Amino acid sequence: MKIVKPNIPKVLVNVEQLMSYCIRFREEEIDIDEINVKENYCEKADFYKISMRGSILENCKFINCDFEKSSFVDVIFRNCDFSNSNFQNSYFNKCEFISCKCLGVDMYNSCLKQVLITESNFQYTNFNKANFNGIQVNDSDLSNANISECKQKNFAVVNTQFINSSFFKTMLTGIDFTNSQIGGVALSDTLIELKGVMINEYQASDIVKLLGVVVR
Repeated sequence: MKIVKPNIPKVLVNVEQLMSYCIRFREEEIDIDEINVKENYCEKADFYKISMRGSILENCKFINCDFEKSSFVDVIFRNCDFSNSNFQNSYFNKCEFISCKCLGVDMYNSCLKQVLITESNFQYTNFNKANFNGIQVNDSDLSNANISECKQKNFAVVNTQFINSSFFKTMLTGIDFTNSQIGGVALSDTLIELKGVMINEYQASDIVKLLGVVVR
């Protein structure tokens, strides 16, 4: 599946401190456009409802920060750490997460369109009730993630771990997990989530155990 790449201008404005830079934009409710942010460190900072376009964030740490109701369009996150940050009700369109750490991030009820996640750690992330449309996940770890009651379309995964993750009431139709790991996932009693999913024989034996069947 081909994901639309972010449209990043060749010339960007270098921003030393995103927190102070975005104050005026938030107050006037205008987009933050075409910036390059490197090696920022913020903890418990308030970025509520920021809107960013055509930008790159690289080697930054935003620990336990609030990005609720934010919007990111044509944005690349490279080697960033967003651990335990809040992105509830946020919007991502044509974005890339490259070698990022998003441990325990909260993306409840967020919308992700044309998003690439590669070589990243999204363990314990909350994606409950998220809307996925055009997502590619490569060489990443989504173990123990909550991916329940989500809507998904064009969701592709390659060499990615979903160990002990929850897909409760998320239809997995069309997703090919054959080269990924999905052991110990949580599903509804009817296993309706698995209709139309693609798994290999080893994964099938693990799924059978959810039915209480003993495989010898």
